[in-house]
Amino acid sequence: MSIEDLAASRGWGEEEARLRSAICEIGKLAYSKGFIVGADGNISARMADGTVLITPAGAMKGFLSAQHLAHIDLQGRVLDDGPKCSTEVGIHLVAYRERPEMRAV
Repeated sequence: MSIEDLAASRGWGEEEARLRSAICEIGKLAYSKGFIVGADGNISARMADGTVLITPAGAMKGFLSAQHLAHIDLQGRVLDDGPKCSTEVGIHLVAYRERPEMRAV
């Protein structure tokens, strides 16, 4: 299923679909270059509405799919029926709160 079809079926806007795809691609690239192994680390992006897309707990970053990302608010609450985010979410949220200009961690 293409990202456009997936976005339409899930009700994602263009920005959310683009960021979900980008996070997955960054995870694949980091994994293929040996920058991460297994379920190490997390990747997140803040959307224009202030909500955050973040890799889920225990996920293999090199093998993510767009629907496997958690969508949370800046208090860490999951906003949809997606997966639970990592326990490292607090580090990402502090970065976004302390540096409002940051768009990704």
